[in-house]
Amino acid sequence: MTKNPLSDPRVVVYIRVSTAEQGQSGLGLEAQRAAAAAYCERENLQVVDVVVEVASAKSTKGRPLLANTLERLDRGEAHRLIVAKVDRLARNLLDLLGMADRGDRHGWGIVTLDLGLDTSTPAGRFSLQMMGGAAELERSLIGQRTREALGAARARGTRLGRPRIISEDTYRRAFALRESGSTWQQTADTLTVEGHRKANGSPSWAISNVRRLLASPYGAVQPALLAR
Repeated sequence: MTKNPLSDPRVVVYIRVSTAEQGQSGLGLEAQRAAAAAYCERENLQVVDVVVEVASAKSTKGRPLLANTLERLDRGEAHRLIVAKVDRLARNLLDLLGMADRGDRHGWGIVTLDLGLDTSTPAGRFSLQMMGGAAELERSLIGQRTREALGAARARGTRLGRPRIISEDTYRRAFALRESGSTWQQTADTLTVEGHRKANGSPSWAISNVRRLLASPYGAVQPALLAR
């Protein structure tokens, strides 16, 4: 970290609600504002700005005021970002770690009041790193359990993947059309006109859809049908 945020009392408070109705009514805003104000008063911090954003998006791409606030912090206008609740700032731990790394590079820290976390302190950074390590371990364990469960299911002969939702009539009709000499385009056009549905529910068929249908393992497909 190029600067020590603890040596500078200037902070920016960031408050977010998800809907316009909450923004107009003040629901959620006042609780966040009160918590941040109490903390700043207790710690003798100088509030440079209170940024209030109404946005449902949790990433910075959908929150222009947060993006601007982070740029201001990068420029040194303040040295700590105060949020009442971590979910008002980051959508997940990975995003929070990314913001903390950015702050570390530019000399500012993040204070999340609900977690009691201050990344401008060595203890706060260590706690965040421990949380990140725990989250990564949990993701790895979940992945391992999923792979083991899938392997056991395959060993039992369980069929995996999405169930087939194309009707048997559609298969039979496509086979019949090709066997009768219809071209790929004629087959696709006929299936569309007759209202046959693809796996995604669409009634619009293309040549590629018919080829995949006839090559599927649903029924025995004569090689000649695919070659024509």
